[in-house]
Amino acid sequence: VVRGWRQKYEFLLGVVGSPSRLLPEALAEELGMVEAKRQGYAIERALVQANIDTWENMGAKDEAPQGRLKDRPESIRSLYEQVANLDCMLTSLETQIDVLSAVQNHLPKELQ
Repeated sequence: VVRGWRQKYEFLLGVVGSPSRLLPEALAEELGMVEAKRQGYAIERALVQANIDTWENMGAKDEAPQGRLKDRPESIRSLYEQVANLDCMLTSLETQIDVLSAVQNHLPKELQ
């Protein structure tokens, strides 16, 4: 929980530290870019998870090729690490989206 607040605070300081980023157009553009990145990483995570599911389903069948089963532990470990990395990236991007949305919603009326 503390780490999440720290990330939000650090990102907020970066946004506030650059006045040009506080312009409504700049905030909207940055928010759109971060949301697009999050969608891309979410798609990649779904694809990697589908690979994990495929490996697990192959392992459950007796007719699965023996050559692939031999490689399974290393491959599965790599896929799980990839999912963990993607989860971290998604969390970071969601934090950025939260901060950008909050800043955008709390801009003084003069800037909107």
